[in-house]
Amino acid sequence: MRVGSWVLAGLCVLAWVRCSGDMAESRASDPGWNGGGGGAEEPDEGCTSHAQCPLGYTCEEGVCVRPEEEADALAARAPVTTTRFLFTLFPAANSIAKIDPATLEIEAIPVPTGPADLLAVPGSDRLCVLSNGSPALALIDASERPARVEKLALGRWHDRLSVSADGRWAVAWTSASTLPEAGASGAVTLISLETKRTLERPVGYRVSNVILQASGVAQVVTKDAIVSVALDLAEGQALPLRVALPEEFSSDMAAREVAATPDGARFLLRSTTAPRLLSFDGAALTAIELPEVATDLDLLPDGTMAIAALRSSKQLVLIALPSLATTTITTTLSVGQVVLPRANSGFALGFSSVSGNEWCAKIALPSGEVTRFELEKQVAQVALTDDGAKALIIHRPQPESDALDPYELAIDRANGFSVLDVASGFALLTSTGEARPGPFALSSSQRYAAVASTAGGAHRLDVVDFASLISSEMPLRSPPLFAGAVADGDSIFVAQEHPAGRLSFVDLATKSGRTVTGFTLNAEIE
Repeated sequence: MRVGSWVLAGLCVLAWVRCSGDMAESRASDPGWNGGGGGAEEPDEGCTSHAQCPLGYTCEEGVCVRPEEEADALAARAPVTTTRFLFTLFPAANSIAKIDPATLEIEAIPVPTGPADLLAVPGSDRLCVLSNGSPALALIDASERPARVEKLALGRWHDRLSVSADGRWAVAWTSASTLPEAGASGAVTLISLETKRTLERPVGYRVSNVILQASGVAQVVTKDAIVSVALDLAEGQALPLRVALPEEFSSDMAAREVAATPDGARFLLRSTTAPRLLSFDGAALTAIELPEVATDLDLLPDGTMAIAALRSSKQLVLIALPSLATTTITTTLSVGQVVLPRANSGFALGFSSVSGNEWCAKIALPSGEVTRFELEKQVAQVALTDDGAKALIIHRPQPESDALDPYELAIDRANGFSVLDVASGFALLTSTGEARPGPFALSSSQRYAAVASTAGGAHRLDVVDFASLISSEMPLRSPPLFAGAVADGDSIFVAQEHPAGRLSFVDLATKSGRTVTGFTLNAEIE
């Protein structure tokens, strides 16, 4: 689980944002998510070793437990925020909407046919919009109105975009989960955002990650290799440097995770099929042997340490960077995932999304001291405030619960979320009944959070005050798709399903909101 903005981009019930469908499809077929309770899956004959379990599963106390569930950050294209504006794709109209959250002023910015991905250039109100109807990149300067749009034709169909931290480069690529188009599979397009020149380069079969380094190199992770591509656009370059991945890291791409340091200079790879991690420093791979398969991999925000969770052996392995020296912590708990505050607060919050446990734990780093927090429901997802003082815990329902107490039975079977004060361990549960928590966001002020949900024809937003742990309910007019913080302060946005697009801006402090419907020049403010 990675540290980042709390925009949940794994909801694939999209009407106006294209979605890969992978995450929705996997969860739709997952009995633990849609009614099976999320506990361990037990094979017919049990197990005594990981080798007896399906690929990626681990043998824990005689049963095979599936891999941890994590939100897929690439599953759908969430709206993008800059310091002044919010931008969202509107493929049906071949445009993006530029919205000023303060005034709700809207500008519809036309882009080439079939917009598929958009990213903001860091530290600016400039955007890159990738289209694949007629392959092109739109370079947009939205600092003034009307926005200035410059179109760069691309020679190849792509559906993903990466932009360098310094705003000089972009790389257009095709995600590994996208069905291939006719043409070369495994070519990327390098784009200079300064000179507007483009250059296609070969990288190999199926791209899963593109990491742009400050040194001017794109590290491209493919199915079976890491390929280093220079971004200088020089003609006549030799083929890129290619470092092959071991077979256990290429046999199942869905079982792989990549975590990079903030500058991209080093990144680590985890696979649910191998009891080791791989570290890449830009030139060579180094294997980090583990006692068993890791179920999660995270980096401290400053990139000085990586943390691997070993759920079956109830351990965490700390990897110092760049030395790769390891320290093993025994937690006595089956921690499958960890989340970290943005500030290095000296702890990780551990939990499991599939083991059926009703707890999370604060694990001090590097001492390994464990404080266990009992909860009333099984855990699906956890988010921490930047300082680590509060946690928002999304629960999963347990429809097969056999609790004898009618109250406990109702709580088990319901959806809900909890708010946890990490210092005291005080947690407050909010039951949402049939309304399954969907997208959520923490305000930039970190004082509030909001959880959107829907059940039948009713849609709601639960506003959480982290100071009191109390939540209150607000209605939404249509199904929620995304949520995210708006610049500084207590406001968030909630993107909703609507034929013409709908966004609500909610001040969580006053519990008041305004809604924009129809991302065209004649959009209505409600």
